Amino acid sequence: MDFIETMESRISRRGFLPRKIEKAALEKILKTANRCPSYMNTQPWEVFVVTGQRKKTWPRNFMNRFAPGRP
Repeated sequence: MDFIETMESRISRRGFLPRKIEKAALEKILKTANRCPSYMNTQPWEVFVVTGQRKKTWPRNFMNRFAPGRP
């Protein structure tokens, strides 16, 4: 396998811990992150907070949506 094939077949996946994050802590994290600089003030980020029943199914749905070979 050459370098190009290696890079094209690379997959990154993230794990999610089952523990709860307190709302106050999450708000502090997002407020602090909002002050971070971005390249040429492009501010390319989007933040989604998922709770409740949707939180249980979101990781699987997300991984299926962005599975290898899908646009």
